Amino acid sequence: MIGVNSAIVSPTGGSIGIGFAIPAETVKTVAATLKDKGTVSRGWIGVQIQTMSPEIARGLGVDQQIEGTLVADVELESPAASAGLAPGDIVTSFAGAPTTSDRDLSRRAADLAPGTSVKLGIVRKNKEMTVDVTLGELPNARGKVGGTQVKANETRAAGSDATSVGLTLVPANDLLGPRA
Repeated sequence: MIGVNSAIVSPTGGSIGIGFAIPAETVKTVAATLKDKGTVSRGWIGVQIQTMSPEIARGLGVDQQIEGTLVADVELESPAASAGLAPGDIVTSFAGAPTTSDRDLSRRAADLAPGTSVKLGIVRKNKEMTVDVTLGELPNARGKVGGTQVKANETRAAGSDATSVGLTLVPANDLLGPRA
């Protein structure tokens, strides 16, 4: 594999031979898109997923040899919700090709442009069906706090003149909820 290093494990400051890389083909595609458009947007279905296993299949009462991706949850107002996907559905194909893992499905959706219509093969309650999904744009999670988008360099504290360094802080009590 040829790629661009994205992280190197180095507990002592020296290399111990463990590193993580972005595949060269991904870098090439992203670089070309950035050059042409100035930004990269990725396709998004809007589901929480996990890879099927024989144990999960047994628990759902479906063929234990089924390969695909289990829909664990569907995000509100997502392309998946609009298409009628539901928790418990098993995605067996994406755009005509089999899906074998959650990573495979996520990557293939992200590789397509938002607005692209794809057919998903699914199994729902032991019945095979096809669902048309129009991909949305993968939301950018950076700067989100409690569902509120925080813009770059926005200052949250009243009277503060500090500039943003990529962090958004909230009082811990806001995260803990009301006290009993």
